[in-house]
Order: sequence, then structure tokens, then C-alpha cells
Amino acid sequence: MRVLIRTTLGVETGFGHLRRCLSLAAALRSEGVDPFFAIDGPATSAEYATAHGFEAKHVHDETGSAAETAGLASRLGATVIVADSYAFDSGFLRDLGKCGAAVAVLDDAPNQELPVDLVVNPTPGIAAINYADRTSARLLLGPAYALLREEFQHVGRRQRGSRVDHVLLTIGGSDPRRLTERLIHWTRQALPNAALDVILGPVSSGIVDSEPDELTTLHHGPSSMVHLMSAADMAISGGGQTTYELAACGVPTIAIRIADNQTANLTGLQNAGSLVGVGDARDPDLQTSLQSEIVRLARDETRRRAMSAAGQALVDGRGASRVAREIVTLRRAA
Repeated sequence: MRVLIRTTLGVETGFGHLRRCLSLAAALRSEGVDPFFAIDGPATSAEYATAHGFEAKHVHDETGSAAETAGLASRLGATVIVADSYAFDSGFLRDLGKCGAAVAVLDDAPNQELPVDLVVNPTPGIAAINYADRTSARLLLGPAYALLREEFQHVGRRQRGSRVDHVLLTIGGSDPRRLTERLIHWTRQALPNAALDVILGPVSSGIVDSEPDELTTLHHGPSSMVHLMSAADMAISGGGQTTYELAACGVPTIAIRIADNQTANLTGLQNAGSLVGVGDARDPDLQTSLQSEIVRLARDETRRRAMSAAGQALVDGRGASRVAREIVTLRRAA
């Protein structure tokens, strides 16, 4: 069985789409499926997938016609196309299916018609009624279907310490607003004695050039995140895919909305109790809001423990395996 995974990568779009598609591809391979990536973005986009052992091709039809992707699916003999990009509108998705393959879409907000066969949306609190007038597809909804790397399936329950000695800072795969350096400075002001691990994503080069101080360590595109997350007493994170990884590791998280499409995700996770949001990256009072919450959460051991337990109860890290098994059985609707 061949599955074509059509996704995107870039400074503005970030690394989250490709990251969760890579997690799904690894789970598909465990099911005996042969995934192939078609990625739009910089000319080197395909290299991120090939570095993980997958065949990949750089494509150009990120908007408008889906002809290039549909033609590639036909040549590969793909029976399923997985689509993941905010640029794919209803017409694009409909055109993908014209090659005869079933179409699965990774969605974050039910805001358009989805003429596909399978919809995956891990947002906490999402329900079938949200898609009632938008699709007749099979729905896989909620955090049980969050697409995380295999390493997150084996995270144990950690007893959190009484103090905040280690803080993890991660905006995501990219940092288009160049927020990371400011966050380092603001966090250091609020917690002058804490060790700070800063994740610089694959498309965040040049955001921070050198180690800011002896208690701060920069990690450039680490291949594994579990050990860094598991060591953290608290995290400051952008509102994308990383928030599910932090929940799986039970890390109490302060989250910042980097893009409008993160709103539903952040609202759902905050309502579930695994994180607290402090606003948007564009807010003029972000520094004040963030530093107040850092101090407040660092002083409240009971609240941190509750957030840790809520995150791990919500996300068990096995979502990619569940979705892969559904895709293996997927056939195009008549």
C-alpha cells in the first residue's frame, strides 16, 4: 500500500504540519505502508523528510490547482492522499480525489467544506456537530488522535518537584516574529536562578546567535524532545503542535498564541487544564502578562501538579498509531 502525504513547510507556516505528518508516516510504516511526501515551501523542503528515511519530492501547487499532487499520486499508485496545510481549500481537496485515491485531511478548525473521506482533528472539545454541515467523512476527533512521535508513547508519570529549577522555552519550528530572544530575557528576569533550555526549531536559524548566560542552553533542532521536556518543571511554548507533546510529558505550560489558527487548540487545552494562555505574540503587554504568570505558576506547586496530571490524562502519545490503522482500512467513498 502506498500513501502520498501532501504538506507544507516554511518560516511563516512553521514546522508543525510536517512534524505531525512525519509522525504519521512513521506509524504508517509500522503498519506496512510505504509513505511518500510531497512538500511545498523552500526548495530544500523535501530534505527534511528524506532525512527521516522517507521518499519525498518538492512540489509547487500549494494553492489553486491540485494537478501536480493528483498526478504524482497516480504515478505512485497511491490509494490514499493525506493532506495537511491551511492553504488547501475545498476545491483543492476535491481535485485531489479525482485521481481515484481516498483523501484524508488533517484539520484544526472546521471552517470550510471538506469533500474528503477522513478528517483528523485532535483539538480538545471538538465534536462531530462542528462538522455536521461541512463533510460526510469519517471523523477522528480529540486528543486521542494527536499525531506525536513514537517516543511520546513511552513517557512515564513523573513526580514533579516542589520548585521550578528547569524551564523549557520553545516557540516552534520557526519564529517569524523573532520572539525567542525576548522570551529568554523576560524569563530570566522572572526566574533569575532557573536553568533555561531553549529549543530553536529547524527553520529558526539566526534567531539567537549565542548562549545568553551560563544558565541558558540553546538546542538547535534536537532530534529528540522527550528528555528535555521530561526534565522541565515548567514550559513556555508557542501554541502549535508542541503543546500536545508537552501535555504528553506532563509539563505545566504557559502558552503564547503565535498565529490565529492556534486559537482553538489553545482554548481546548486550557479548558482541559494542561496549560494557561497569556495572549498573543502581538500583544503590547505580553511581557507583563507572561512574567506575572511565570511567577504565579512557579509559586503554586499544587497547580503545577494538577496541570501535569491533566496533560497526561488528555494525551497518551498513541494518536499516530490510531490514525495509521484507520488509514490502512480507508477506501474512497462511492
